[in-house]
Amino acid sequence: MSLTVLSLALFIAEVEKGSNEKVTELVRYDRLHDLDTSINEAFREIFKVSSGISIIYTNKTNNTFFIKENLPNGNSTRFAQNMTAFEIFLNKTSNSPTDNVTLYLANLANVHANLPLVITPYNITYTHFPSFGSNTIIVSPKQFNFYGYNITITTPINPSTTLQTFKFVSGTDMIVKIRIMGPTQNRIINQRVSSSGLSYLQVRDSGGTINLFNISFNNSKLWIDKQAGVAKIDVSTGIMMRGDQIELLRIWYPRKLYNVTLPQSKIKTSSHVMIESLQV
Repeated sequence: MSLTVLSLALFIAEVEKGSNEKVTELVRYDRLHDLDTSINEAFREIFKVSSGISIIYTNKTNNTFFIKENLPNGNSTRFAQNMTAFEIFLNKTSNSPTDNVTLYLANLANVHANLPLVITPYNITYTHFPSFGSNTIIVSPKQFNFYGYNITITTPINPSTTLQTFKFVSGTDMIVKIRIMGPTQNRIINQRVSSSGLSYLQVRDSGGTINLFNISFNNSKLWIDKQAGVAKIDVSTGIMMRGDQIELLRIWYPRKLYNVTLPQSKIKTSSHVMIESLQV
């Protein structure tokens, strides 16, 4: 009888040990999740409060979302400072005995330099050239899987009512809507062009002598270049989506920015930071 009792006691002890280990592991998972969520939210908040870029979804009927900013973007320095300060903070906590944060420096350097935004499921990258805070926006689709572009540019100088330099490659598959807004004079262009080929236009002032900005479509890749003739322009870059992809639309920082590990265990997360989820 005593042997039976001893065996039962040992069995109960093993069960309790296993239960305690499972509880400990669950606590670690919770800690990892909380830490990962906090870092994600901090990176996302830095974008929202200091990038000078806003992301707006119109409505289910139009199926269009817009990325709005100035060219050049005057917030680039503030954004870089806030990112750097947060990275320094994370580095100071990276050798904690309870958790360890590792930054992907190459990916963060890309964010500092160009602030690219990745749009899924379209596989489109919205970025700045040659750097964030410069005069050029580039929108690069991996493939043409949307309807087209809806662009509004506001300029402090009235645009010409005629286009002196332009070329539109005839086609029907890509819709191009361009609205140019001056103080007292506007210009609206609606075209259907080919998603294969080079279409472009040069927008000058009302006198036709000062080049304000250029817009070009190289295949389905969009370039918007502010020129020296104007100090700043407000740019709203709209992408007209296909209806079957709206529910899945997400906007991210590029690739992974960091990972979190818990030294006491083998638990690890490697995080891709989502900036916006445009739910209908």
